[in-house]
Order: sequence, then C-alpha cells, then structure tokens
Amino acid sequence: DLFWNRSMRSVIIPDGYETIGKRAFYECYSLRSVKMPNSITSIGDAAFESCSALDTISIPSKIRSIGYSAFWGTKITEVNIPATTTYIGRNAFAYCEALKSITVDANNSAYDSRNNCNAIIEKATNTLMRGCGTTIIPNTVQIIGQHAFAGCLNLSDASIPNSVTTIEDYAFSNCRALTSVVIPSSVTKLYQQSFSECSSLKSIRVDENNRTYDSRNNCNA
Repeated sequence: DLFWNRSMRSVIIPDGYETIGKRAFYECYSLRSVKMPNSITSIGDAAFESCSALDTISIPSKIRSIGYSAFWGTKITEVNIPATTTYIGRNAFAYCEALKSITVDANNSAYDSRNNCNAIIEKATNTLMRGCGTTIIPNTVQIIGQHAFAGCLNLSDASIPNSVTTIEDYAFSNCRALTSVVIPSSVTKLYQQSFSECSSLKSIRVDENNRTYDSRNNCNA
C-alpha cells in the first residue's frame, strides 16, 4: 500500500508513472480528488476501493486495464472509458452511489455504451458490467453482470429486455428505490442474491412464458 494514508485529501501523480498498484489508495477515506497523468496505463485491483469521499477523477486516455473493484464504493459521478481499455475487472465501479454518467469511446474494441445506454457493456459476451439510475438496458444484452447496478440508489425502474438470459449475483443489490421487477421469459439463470437488500421492492413477477421460473398463484415471488 505505497500511498496508503487515510488523512490525505488530494493526490497529483507525477507524469511518467505507468501503473497504480493493487490497493494503492485502499480505504483512504478522506481522499476527494486524484489527478493522474496520461502516462498511466494500468489501475490495479482495489486501487481506490472504499475511498468513500472520492468524487473527482479523470481516467487517463491511454488506460489499458482497470482492475477488480478498482473504484468500489467511491462517490464518482461519471465514468468515461477510453478507446485503449481492453480489460475492466468485475465490480470495478460497484456501489458507486453517485454515478450518473457512463460512456465508452466509440472506438473501443472490447466494450461499448451501445445506443447511448449509459452503461458499460462487454462486447464479447454482451454482458452489462455497470449501469446507473438512468441506464436503459439494450435489447442485445444477454447477461446482467455481478453488481451491475449494485448501490444505484435512484434506480426506480428496471426494464429487463427479452434478450437477457442471466442475472448474476447482486446484480441489483441495494437498489433501495426499486419497487417492481418483471423477469422476462428469456431468463434461464437467476442468482439467489440478484435482488438482495432492495428494501422498497414490492412487486416481483415472472413472465408466464418463462420455462425455468414462475410466480405461481400470483405469489409475488
């Protein structure tokens, strides 16, 4: 933890550095802003995890790799993925409760924000990796990934298209404004904790044509 210091509020990383290491700023609770040079190409696993005050950061234009849980639990409001990024680890932006804007450069070969959907989608698997409260899930998405909407406190409507076959663990965890969910007929794999801690959820219905799950006898489950 080379830079680990809970009292620091801002960081300016000098030009010439290429990597921010694993857990470099982990649990720096007072850290609010980080300025990274364009020489940075890799952000390690959990590099800024639990930096709960961090709201200002710009991802450098040459970033190739963003590690697992890199920005978990920060207060960043926007994410812009450049064309150079070919790897984003799971949960990289999970529980970013203030996140409002997500874009991927149109020239990125691995990820996209197709149809201006306000989300990160992995092209190879059609997995929605991270969304926010205003995301519109495209009808080409097949998997809603682990923690994809976790902590989206203002997500009130989750319109899941018929292209989706899998909703992974904690996909909508802690979406406290979510009041109703309809599981489409296409879903064949639904994890136990997909909708955990959704405290306002009052209505759950499975499409009657779904062959794997049902809401028999209008059981609201």
